[in-house]
Amino acid sequence: YPKKETIKIILNRYEKDPVLTVKESEQSIDHSFSWLIPNDFKTTMTAINLGKIILEVGKNTDISKSFRDLAASILGGSVPEKEKTGFWNKFKKTGL
Repeated sequence: YPKKETIKIILNRYEKDPVLTVKESEQSIDHSFSWLIPNDFKTTMTAINLGKIILEVGKNTDISKSFRDLAASILGGSVPEKEKTGFWNKFKKTGL
């Protein structure tokens, strides 16, 4: 079995006012959570129903930010956001 300190546990569908607190959950499994992914049923179901990823459906939602930050922490750096395209963004690039 792996050593306890090498195991990373992610809490999915985290809510700020849960029936069972994060601390109580950690005590019950005798391990701390490495990451909390917030509950966002609406964005998640919209992504599933449209066949898209969560980042495409709700770019600025807490769940998207959490996944982006989790990916960055795993990769050991930052994850670049997709470059915006469109008429006005062309001017931002050139400084006009």
